[in-house]
Amino acid sequence: MMQLTRVDNRGDRELYRGEYAWQTHFNIAAAQVGLISPATFAAEYCWGATGMGAAPHFVQADFATWYLLTSYKRGSDRYSIRFDTFSTTDRDHVAEDNSEHGHSWVLAWMHDLKPNIRLGAEFAQVTGARAAAQQSGFSPNTDGRSVTVEVRYGF
Repeated sequence: MMQLTRVDNRGDRELYRGEYAWQTHFNIAAAQVGLISPATFAAEYCWGATGMGAAPHFVQADFATWYLLTSYKRGSDRYSIRFDTFSTTDRDHVAEDNSEHGHSWVLAWMHDLKPNIRLGAEFAQVTGARAAAQQSGFSPNTDGRSVTVEVRYGF
C-alpha cells in the first residue's frame, strides 16, 4: 500500500479573541508492506510549514518527521519496533531560534488474552535538542523515557 496526502488548513494567520489562527500545510508520503501477513513494515515521511501573525510579530517554521515501523505477529503475541525523527526549522528569525531536532524509538509487545481482551507493554525513549538552548549555552535535558502497561477490553 502506498499513499500520498496533502493537508492545508487554509488558516488566515489573523488574530481572533486574543489567539492567532495558524496557517499550516503539509504532505505525507506513506508505504506499508504485509497488510495481511504476520510481518508488517511501514514508513511515513511528513514535511510542511506553519505560521501565524504578520510582520513584525509573526512565527514561521518548516517541519519534517519520518518513521520506520516493523511488527511481527506470532500466535497471540505481537512484537513491534518503531524509530522516529523530527525537526523544525525557524524561518522568521524574529526572536529566538525555535529550530529543534530529535528522534525516538519504541519497543512494544501485545498479547491477545481472549478475543476481546488484550494486554500490552511499551517502552519509549525520545531525545531532542533546541537551537536556542544550544546557542545560549544552557542545554536543558529534553530526553524522556516511559513505560506503559495496558489492558484493553473490547465490547
